[in-house]
Amino acid sequence: MTETQRDQANTAFTVVLAKLLEELPECLCAVFVDVEGEAVDLAARIGLFDARIAAAEFAIVMGLMRGARWEKHCGFPNEIRLEGHTRSALCRAVCEGYDLLVLLDSPTISAFAAERMEEAALGLREETGLPGSTWMTRLGAQESGLALRSFPPIPAVVEHAGIVRKVADILGFTSDEEGCDVLVRLEDGEELLVGFEQENARWIRTD
Repeated sequence: MTETQRDQANTAFTVVLAKLLEELPECLCAVFVDVEGEAVDLAARIGLFDARIAAAEFAIVMGLMRGARWEKHCGFPNEIRLEGHTRSALCRAVCEGYDLLVLLDSPTISAFAAERMEEAALGLREETGLPGSTWMTRLGAQESGLALRSFPPIPAVVEHAGIVRKVADILGFTSDEEGCDVLVRLEDGEELLVGFEQENARWIRTD
């Protein structure tokens, strides 16, 4: 499926979105959307109208999650993941007032797709010049501290009791005053909470 022809001028965000679309063959659209549901920029393989409507709908959901009750009990909502029978969606907070929506032509969200999504979100945030929330800043600093580009900004493998196990999916994040942990699903289906051990540059089990 080829990229849909643009109907608006390029912006500072176009390169980031186009790169995400290119890196993920299963990506149907990548939309940078504000809290009002207005698409700031997008790259898509589906109709641009459909992509904008999807982004507007997810902006509503993200807005509801940011209600006082949710933030009081769970903190700032970083992302929404939906895995359907044939397609998936991932909507991630970029910075205050803006989100990134990606629709995938796949029933699951791979670890690779999640990694590319995070990289794109960071790229978009840099282009806006706006700061992320305290939660985002802490997570971004932790991810930026990883030693090598060959070591992904999210867990690819987890080490526990001397055994290295491969991560199949990233399910979510939790954070507290000490840092951030990542909930992952391993290839055998087991779900674990893992944290990054700075001194040994590795992800380890924390639950």
